[in-house]
Amino acid sequence: MSFRTVSVRVLPLCWSLCWSLVVALLVCCWTAPSSWAATLSPADLELILQTREIALDALNNRDFDQVKPYLHPDFTITTVDNQLFQGVDDFETYWEDQFETNIETITMALDDETERVLIDDDLEVAYGEATSTIAFQNGPERVMRSRWTAVLQKDDDKWLIQSLHFSANLLDNPVLTATQSAMRWIGLGAGISGAIVGAIVVWILKR
Repeated sequence: MSFRTVSVRVLPLCWSLCWSLVVALLVCCWTAPSSWAATLSPADLELILQTREIALDALNNRDFDQVKPYLHPDFTITTVDNQLFQGVDDFETYWEDQFETNIETITMALDDETERVLIDDDLEVAYGEATSTIAFQNGPERVMRSRWTAVLQKDDDKWLIQSLHFSANLLDNPVLTATQSAMRWIGLGAGISGAIVGAIVVWILKR
């Protein structure tokens, strides 16, 4: 039997073994999170929920001092408008700037259903959906749906937020819609004012 004949017969076997290994790895990766999440103790879950409530309250009440002890030293947050902030101070400045516009209040509520993956005994990834109710100074309230992902790391008796990421539908953005509506009214008002001024000027010139 020649070397070429052996190679032709061995290659399909090698490919079969490789594909079997790939499939096995995919199955392990797909099923692993369920087994990891199951090891999260009730005490740790209670601490995680406590951190979440403190962070949510800080956001809604614009009081970030209360959440600082629950943030990782390397804390980062990505907002729905794709801006990245490293540290809570820069994010707080960004958040306060939102209320320098025609936004009066922003209230976020997280959906009850949250998916959790315990990567290690002290590292968790959680993700879910949220609803933000935005009240404007000169218009009705609007609601925006968003998705969020959080990475938390345990430090002694606290679960610290290491990173947060928010995303929303760019085509269904109430802030953008309200801004566009306001600009249309401003444009309409400017047009009417221009027409009135023009009529007055013409009337004066004809006198």
